[in-house]
Amino acid sequence: MRNVLYSFVIFGLLFSCGSKEKTVETSASQASPVASASLTEATFAEKIKGKPMVIIDYNATWCGPCKQLSPILKEWVKAQKGKVELIEIDVDENQELAKFKKIEAIPYLEMYKNGVKTWSSVGLIGKEELDKSL
Repeated sequence: MRNVLYSFVIFGLLFSCGSKEKTVETSASQASPVASASLTEATFAEKIKGKPMVIIDYNATWCGPCKQLSPILKEWVKAQKGKVELIEIDVDENQELAKFKKIEAIPYLEMYKNGVKTWSSVGLIGKEELDKSL
């Protein structure tokens, strides 16, 4: 029975995996998310230091809900008209940071205001929940 379960898990992972390459389309009026690789606790702190509002999106290229959340999040950040900066962090490329932050499920979001974490959420959410983070 266990072998059958493992087979389904492996099969699901193989067919849910997307491209490892992340592309971001931007225009002059659209907020550009910062894709970060190899962040540590110290470099993470530097990224959010001195910024009024930052939302961090912890994700992975193979994660279906992460792929669904990404356009919602980018549209929401754009609607904030520069008040909120988006930083996307791939947990596979930043395992040290994910371990330090004890991230066990993705998508995982955090909101920081002036360097202080004020909100977090796990899983796929909509714009209404994002509005509550402000």
